[in-house]
Amino acid sequence: MSQVETEAKPIVTRNQALGWLRQMLLIRRFEERAEMMYQKGRVGGFFHQYSGQEPVAVGSIGVLREDDYVITAYRDHGHALARGMEAKFPDGRASGEGDRLLER
Repeated sequence: MSQVETEAKPIVTRNQALGWLRQMLLIRRFEERAEMMYQKGRVGGFFHQYSGQEPVAVGSIGVLREDDYVITAYRDHGHALARGMEAKFPDGRASGEGDRLLER
């Protein structure tokens, strides 16, 4: 039997991988800031942090087409950010924090 040598080729480009890494870091920073706001009492209700699950959102959203729909139900901050939502704190104006969460 002869052995066939094949070269492993990445299915993701370097630029695509770097883009996904940036998205994961954005999601992590968003979650850290949102948790801080929650702990200060500037966010009402419940807050379920998404930290540690960034690859799930970025990986699943990263393979979708522009016209694909996304339905989430729980801890969906990461999915929304990976899909292109601006990193703004939804309650920013009401809390007096301003609406740009990550500029501080």
